[in-house]
Amino acid sequence: MSERLTWRNEQGVATFKRPVLCERCDEPTWSICDESGENITERMCDLEDLLCDESGEEAISLEKLREIAEAEREGRVAVLPPVKRGDRVWILRRLRGGHVKPVSGLVGDITLTYDGRVMVVVHGIGRGEWGERVFQTRPEAEAALAKKEGV
Repeated sequence: MSERLTWRNEQGVATFKRPVLCERCDEPTWSICDESGENITERMCDLEDLLCDESGEEAISLEKLREIAEAEREGRVAVLPPVKRGDRVWILRRLRGGHVKPVSGLVGDITLTYDGRVMVVVHGIGRGEWGERVFQTRPEAEAALAKKEGV
């Protein structure tokens, strides 16, 4: 990919780095819209934000992005949790008497089920689905528990 064509100004508005010639009015402009009025410059800047890092260098190629999009359409993409082996997580655990409580433990393993669910094994405690029973923070686990209990 060559250099970025767009950037966001101090107000966060997407503009071209250099003025472009408007096909309708034949005047130079910093931003263009399509026939429906949608700001094409904003959309193009959003795409360049995805493809480039903060310095403007290519972070992911269009070919790689195309490959990921195709895999997503075919149902072959799973988003892994933002944790790795040894990280502390919170798991909802049923205690004696049936009371459920968030307890912390360390990630032992992360697996995918045949139907694409992400399962996390927590050392010495158990395993559960990410975002359903296992969470990155205690507040996330407590919010999920409150939702399940209807609080």
